Amino acid sequence: MKRKLLSFVVAFMLLLQTFASAGALFDYLQGIKAVNPTAFDASDRFSWTQFVDQNPAVNSPEDGGVVIAPITGAVKATVEADTSYASSTYASDFDYKLSIDMTNVKNTFNKLYTYATTALTSNPTALGMFDNSIIKGKFTVVVNYDAAINLPSGATVASLTLKQPTHTPEAEIFTINTTKSSVDGTNRIITIVIDANTTVGALNSDITKIGDLYVELPAWKDDTVHDAQISATMTGYTIIEEPAGYPSSKEYAIIDYQAPQSDVVVYKDTSSSHRPSGGGGGSSTIVTPPTDEPGVVQTPDSEVIEGSIVEENPDGTATITVSPGSQKGKGNKKPNGYGKTPYEPADPDYDPDEPQVFDDVDPDDDGNYTLYPRYVNTEVPSRLRRHKDGEEDFEHYAYIVGYPDGEVKPNGNITREEVTAAFYRLLNAEYRETIETTEHSFPDVNADRWSNASIATMANGGYIVGDTEGNFRPGTPITRAEFAVIASKFIDEDAEIDENFFTDIDGHWAKDYILKVAEEYWISGYENRTFKPDAYITRAEAMTIINRMLVRYGDVDSDYAIQWPDVDKSDWYYQSIIEATTDHKFERKANGWSEKWIER
Repeated sequence: MKRKLLSFVVAFMLLLQTFASAGALFDYLQGIKAVNPTAFDASDRFSWTQFVDQNPAVNSPEDGGVVIAPITGAVKATVEADTSYASSTYASDFDYKLSIDMTNVKNTFNKLYTYATTALTSNPTALGMFDNSIIKGKFTVVVNYDAAINLPSGATVASLTLKQPTHTPEAEIFTINTTKSSVDGTNRIITIVIDANTTVGALNSDITKIGDLYVELPAWKDDTVHDAQISATMTGYTIIEEPAGYPSSKEYAIIDYQAPQSDVVVYKDTSSSHRPSGGGGGSSTIVTPPTDEPGVVQTPDSEVIEGSIVEENPDGTATITVSPGSQKGKGNKKPNGYGKTPYEPADPDYDPDEPQVFDDVDPDDDGNYTLYPRYVNTEVPSRLRRHKDGEEDFEHYAYIVGYPDGEVKPNGNITREEVTAAFYRLLNAEYRETIETTEHSFPDVNADRWSNASIATMANGGYIVGDTEGNFRPGTPITRAEFAVIASKFIDEDAEIDENFFTDIDGHWAKDYILKVAEEYWISGYENRTFKPDAYITRAEAMTIINRMLVRYGDVDSDYAIQWPDVDKSDWYYQSIIEATTDHKFERKANGWSEKWIER
C-alpha cells in the first residue's frame, strides 16, 4: 500500500471512529477534506477510485483512474457449421455476445468495504448505517456496428438477454433498463443501459452477485461485405448513499468504471479454406479473399495515385509502393506522404524524394486500395504563443513539470483544471490580457483555489463551460472528447470535413469538435480507427496534441533533453515528453517542422 494511501486511511479511520449516532456519514466524510482535498469529486462525493491503483504494473502512486472492467465481443454462426462463440467467424447469419469481466469491480468493492468497516468496528450504530447504505449503479454499453450488417429485428429490452450464471433472474442486482438504436453516417449504434440496486450489507453478504455480465443480441445478418466490424465499449459508476429514510439521504461515495473497446470481425465467405480457427473473444486479424485483378491505389476522394506498384499477397492484402512526389498539398498543411489510416501522425523520416512502401493493405469491395494523405500542421494558432515571451522564435520553453518524486507520469490522468491551466499559460500575453479575469459562475471553484484565475479567464474566453448543473468539476480527470473541444476553440479557420473516419464517435455529443481537431492533424486516434471519446486522456496524449498545435517536435537524438525515470526512449511518447518538459533552443530541419536542438 502506498504511503499516501496509508496516511489517508488512518485519518479516515480516526474520523469515522468518532462517529455519533445522530451524525450523517456524508457530514463526517467532509472532514477528510482537511486530510486530502482531492478525495472528493465536484459533487462533494468521496471518490474511492482516486485511492485505488488501477495499474499497479506502472511505478506510480494511486493513479485515480476508473476501475477497468474488460469487455470482450464474440460471434457465432447460426446457419453454417461454425457455431461456437469465437473472436471471428465466417457467417451470413450470426449471434453477437459481449461479456463484461466484473472481477476488478468486485475487488474494488471489497477494498472499500474492508477499509470502512475496520474504521467503524467500535461504533455498531455507524457500522449498521454503513451496511444499510444504498448502492445504485449504472453501466452503459454502446455497441457500434457497420452499416453493412442488418440490425436484429426488434432490438428492444425484451430481445436482449442479460445473464449471470450463478443467479436466477430474481436474485440478480443488474437489470437492463433501456436500449436505443441510432444511425449516424456509415455506422449503427445500440446503447444498452444496465441498472443495479442493492445495499452495502446485502452485497457484502453475497459478493458473487457481482458476477460477470453477458449480453446476447441474436439474429444478426451480414449479406454484403467481405468483413464487418462490431465493437463495444462500457462506462459506468456505483453511487453509495445514506440509508433510505435517513434525514439527509445524500450520496456520499462514488466508484467509476470503464471498459476498453473490444473489436470482433464477421467475415462474409462460405468457403472453408478461408475460415479462421476457433477461439475465445476479442479482436481478430481481418482476412480478405484475394481479388481477381490488381486494383488501383487511390485517395479517399478517389484520386488515383499515379505510378504506384501493387503486389498482391497470398492472404488477399497487397504490398504497395508509392512513387515519390505523388502527394498534393492541402492549404497551409505540409505534405508528409501517405498512411494506411486517416490522421496518422507525421513521420519525421519521410523523404518526399524516396518511394514509400506499405505492407498488408486491404482492398475494398471493388478491389481498389486506399491510402490516406498525411499532413503536418505548420502554423501555431494565433491565440497561442509561438515562443517564450520576450525571446526569439527559436526558443521553446517547458510547459509541463514533473512530480516531487521525480517522475512525469506519462500514463497518468490529467484533470480538467490542469488542462485549463496549461492552455491558460500557453495563451499569448497580448491576447490573454483581453480576456483576463478572476470572476466566474462555477459554484465548485473557490476564489482561493490555485487554478481560479486560469479557469475564470478560459471560461471568459469561451474555451470551457460547466456541466448541466453549472459546476466545472476542476479535480475530475478530463476525457479525450472534452480535451478535443477545448483544442477546437483555438482553430483559426475550420477545415471542411468530408467524412468521419473514427468508428466510435457517431452520435457522440462532441463528434463535430473531434473531427475539426482531426482535420488540423492535431489528433490521430488509435490504430483501429477509434477515438475513445469518453476515455480519460493521459498526460502523454495531452502533451502530444498540444505539441502538434504548437508545431513542437522534440529532438530525440539530442543530449539536451531531460530524462525521466518513468520514460524510456523506446516509448511512443518519448518525443512528446521531452519537448513539453525541456527548455531548449532549436533550428528547424529541412522538412520545415521537425527540430534540431542547439542549446538548453
